[in-house]
Amino acid sequence: MKKWILLLIILSIPFAISANGDSLQTDTLRFIKVHFLYGSKPAKGFKKTEKKLFGGLHGGHVTIEAAGRNIGFNPVGSYHVFPHKKNKHGTFSYDWSNFKRDTLGKKFLTFIIPVSAEQERIIDSLHSAYLKTTPYDYAMFGYRCASASWDILEEAGILEKKSKFWKTQVIFYPKRIRKRMIRMAAEENWIMVYKEGKKSRTWEKDVHRPDK
Repeated sequence: MKKWILLLIILSIPFAISANGDSLQTDTLRFIKVHFLYGSKPAKGFKKTEKKLFGGLHGGHVTIEAAGRNIGFNPVGSYHVFPHKKNKHGTFSYDWSNFKRDTLGKKFLTFIIPVSAEQERIIDSLHSAYLKTTPYDYAMFGYRCASASWDILEEAGILEKKSKFWKTQVIFYPKRIRKRMIRMAAEENWIMVYKEGKKSRTWEKDVHRPDK
């Protein structure tokens, strides 16, 4: 019941429009959104018309929307197997255009999370710093979009503090962080907005459908 009351409150708040997209925010109530694109592969009978995507069923992507900016960690060109301190092949970048394009026909789960002004400020300041200089390389056995997202959310006190090794080796791909956040959503009364993907692709599944 509390979750639906919160959703009604959210929907009643006017959207503050920025150059980069929509942001739910008032002077007294603030929210961030964590967007998950599910991993997928061409469905049977559609292999000639649907593309293979990076990671297949264990792929997907994670971005964090805060203070009117939707930002994610992405590879630049090829990615390294092990992280390099120099010649980093990763970058934090705005994902508004990609996000709007990707939502067409693709499977998404968005967490809407109430935060304090200080938590929003922490995320926004990290985004600003990381847009200028990425703190780590994008690597198979290093930071990628999921572990980088955990790294930011833990700094804001939304997720539990973990070691670098745990983040890069346990949160290996988006599903690893998503399933933990689904469990947390029930405890924290976070809102989950679920969107089905097109039938021409086979989509990654969660143990418990978040929209049920």
